Amino acid sequence: MSTRTHSRIHSKQWEGSRWVWALIVLIGAGYAAGLVGTVWMWPVWNGLVLALALGLLGAMSFRRRRRGGSKAVMTIPEEGLLAVVAVFVAARWLGGMGVEIYAAVFLVLAWVVCTSSGRTALVTLSAAMVLEGASHWLGTAPAVAGIGPSPVESWTAIDWAVLSVRWGLMVAFALSSWALVGRYSEERHQKWEQEVARERRRLLEEAREFRLIHAGRSESPVDRKEAQELIVRDAVQAVHQTIFVTLELVKTALKAHTVVLLWFDVRNETLRIKELISDSDEIVEGRIDPAGGVIGGITRRRDTVKLSELRPDFRGLAYYRTPPGVSAFVGVPVIENGHLRGVLCVDRVVESAFGDEEVRIVEEAASYVMRAVENERMVASIEKTRFEVGRFYEASRQLNGVLTPQEVYEVALDSARQITDYDFAAITLYDDERDHHRVVCVDGDAAKARGDWEEVEFESNQGLVSMVVANRHYLPVGGRLRQGRTPVLTKKEDFSALDSLLVMP
Repeated sequence: MSTRTHSRIHSKQWEGSRWVWALIVLIGAGYAAGLVGTVWMWPVWNGLVLALALGLLGAMSFRRRRRGGSKAVMTIPEEGLLAVVAVFVAARWLGGMGVEIYAAVFLVLAWVVCTSSGRTALVTLSAAMVLEGASHWLGTAPAVAGIGPSPVESWTAIDWAVLSVRWGLMVAFALSSWALVGRYSEERHQKWEQEVARERRRLLEEAREFRLIHAGRSESPVDRKEAQELIVRDAVQAVHQTIFVTLELVKTALKAHTVVLLWFDVRNETLRIKELISDSDEIVEGRIDPAGGVIGGITRRRDTVKLSELRPDFRGLAYYRTPPGVSAFVGVPVIENGHLRGVLCVDRVVESAFGDEEVRIVEEAASYVMRAVENERMVASIEKTRFEVGRFYEASRQLNGVLTPQEVYEVALDSARQITDYDFAAITLYDDERDHHRVVCVDGDAAKARGDWEEVEFESNQGLVSMVVANRHYLPVGGRLRQGRTPVLTKKEDFSALDSLLVMP
């Protein structure tokens, strides 16, 4: 019985990485043993090794840049090591033909150091020094060395002068490159990652404020799905565009000085400017107290407030830093199903009060803004449902192509992860004749702490799994473990760290 603790996708990525590492080790060992790069070898053999290494290096680099993300601008360890072993092979091969290019080793090391993290640079430098030292010990360092290793009789027989110079130059090039370029490149990369993370947090926070996604805990892992994140981003952008156009029309129609939409945060504690069109440069940039000034009257009464003949030094409009000098104001609450979501404010400088028809226009604009948010929320929900249905379809397609029960289990868990993230998942089988249960597949980070899941077999009446099978109904009700020590499989397995769990027949 084979038990997995990674999803199939992660397993395939790991298998691909292992294949690259194996190739790096083989080429490096072949170079150190004098079986690769020597001029006496069949030329086509050296050409094939170099072509394979350089082709794979180019493919890995292209794939990294195409995927983007945090690895789009940083060289990964496999690329650095593959480049180093390739340049060692090329330097020996061409050196045997009288073309000295060993300096390319130092240039490649400098490139890796400048375009990778400190850890990757250190691993690559260490590998280059080990490769150089091994070739001297095995007697394959000279460009015209014969085929195969010829180990030195003692350490004193090694040409320490040449080896020391090469090691010293490797370290010197690496340190100088890191000091001049590498550390600044890594700092910029880290700042870029921080900016991306801040932007994502801001986007999700706005989505929660618009109630486009669940407005519960701010740390909810909504961004675990790239597809869902794209849906949320498109929805937020669409809402902003609709609000901006609406506010622009109001400003033009009413000849306003400022039209601003104030929106409550997720906890309904403070207001902030969600969208704004104004002729003033004195608009506040931070959060606004919903209980202060004129805005406080609107949030308390939840009714339209109209003011006219305001004094030039009037300070009751909290979205201005200084007295704006406006003469008329109208504020309309934005309400959704009895819940106050924000306030739409309009003011102007001209000496004329807002008429009843103009107030009605502002009220209609507030209603339209709320409808736009509701529509985008519905679109986002439809897109999410469409995505989930697509994943179910893809799971069905994959299940039709599997050949073994183990593949069925892996596809099932892989498909489940596409729908919702989890820390632990397991599939158990029930033997009706023996009244016996056994674990056949597990996945998730919480499963890694234990490596002997294939030994978990148990009889009925020991936990939630047995009860679910017997009653043919999911447990626990509500999906929450009310007692941390409630047996799930048997009493031996500790599931107390899991706050929520669902067992389905």
